[in-house]
Amino acid sequence: MGIVLSEAALRLLDGRNYAVLATVNPDGSPQTSVMWVGRDGGDLLFSTVEGRVKHRNMLHRPGAVRVAVRMVVERAAGSAAHPG
Repeated sequence: MGIVLSEAALRLLDGRNYAVLATVNPDGSPQTSVMWVGRDGGDLLFSTVEGRVKHRNMLHRPGAVRVAVRMVVERAAGSAAHPG
């Protein structure tokens, strides 16, 4: 069962932003992966490779998966900065 994303969340996902996917390792420690994200309608999209740690963790404890998205602000010189 998924959640319904707000219009603000959908706009954030439509931008050039990144996310951190957090899962839980079998020993209970956190495992995080920074990645670019996108969407297909209201579905959050990201890629992983079958058998990698984050994939195994998501299969083992799907209820323990969290995603945080951070907005990237483009500077005039073309470098990325984070909003304060």
